[in-house]
Amino acid sequence: MPVPAPQTRRRIAAAREADDDDVSVTTVGAHLVHVFRTGAGDEDVLLWGALQGGAWESLDHRAGAFAAEAGLQPRLPALRPWLRAGYFQSSGDDDAADGEHGTFFQVLPTLRIYARFPFYNLMNVRDAFATLVLRPDPRVTVRGDAHALRLSERADLWYSGGGAFEDETFGYAGRPSGGSDDLATLFDVGADFRLTSYITLSGYLGVARGGEVIEAIYPGGDGRFVYLDAAGRAKDGTKIRRSQPLEIFGCVSRAERKKRSRSSPGTGVVMHVTSAWRVQKLRFPGGAGGRRTRTHRDGRAE
Repeated sequence: MPVPAPQTRRRIAAAREADDDDVSVTTVGAHLVHVFRTGAGDEDVLLWGALQGGAWESLDHRAGAFAAEAGLQPRLPALRPWLRAGYFQSSGDDDAADGEHGTFFQVLPTLRIYARFPFYNLMNVRDAFATLVLRPDPRVTVRGDAHALRLSERADLWYSGGGAFEDETFGYAGRPSGGSDDLATLFDVGADFRLTSYITLSGYLGVARGGEVIEAIYPGGDGRFVYLDAAGRAKDGTKIRRSQPLEIFGCVSRAERKKRSRSSPGTGVVMHVTSAWRVQKLRFPGGAGGRRTRTHRDGRAE
């Protein structure tokens, strides 16, 4: 079950094949969510952080990530708007020749909640974003986002994938940065229409302007992603989903053509205060940490 690791691309094949140690990652995290009720509307803040330690085969694994978000829901009953802005950053590996693996490992997230156009994920990335949600009707939600995406470490890879997609790469791919950290700028809009208590229709359009990282691999590397999605729930609670991409082209088509939506964008209002600690232990048997990872001429890792 190999997964791409930054060190494998610059380690000689003999050393890579000889590394049979286990991958063992422990994640400790905390988050805080709070809502302030004011005369202008409900204001919310979110803070989240995670630290990782352990072993990535024979390398020491030391990584982390954090997020900070703030939002405002003005008292405008006709549209019920929700404005949000935030910043996310996960660590990357700055030196493939040392004895430390510094790329944050996202394990198995529900990727499309955070990346509705999933040509990137939560590994070695900086994401500054703004979101506007409109709810003019209890059955209708419209959401627009803008993301400025950069790599945390230009010496590391541009990662994509959400894990558990197929056996050989464990659902992750890594492409070389070309010495740049400028990944992309993404603008998107989506709408959810709840037709009945059991059926919801969704539409989405995302337009990505490729930065230097993408341009080096896909010249003229802009991309567009359009899809329609129908989600239903049987009376016994069983979820039924049908997702149909209508148009994918440009820099991300090769990487994301087979992806499907597994969950609708979250737009609910958090109306509670909570803080929590989470400890997560991940362990692969020997050789599952990327010792057989290969990088092709086009940057595709497997």
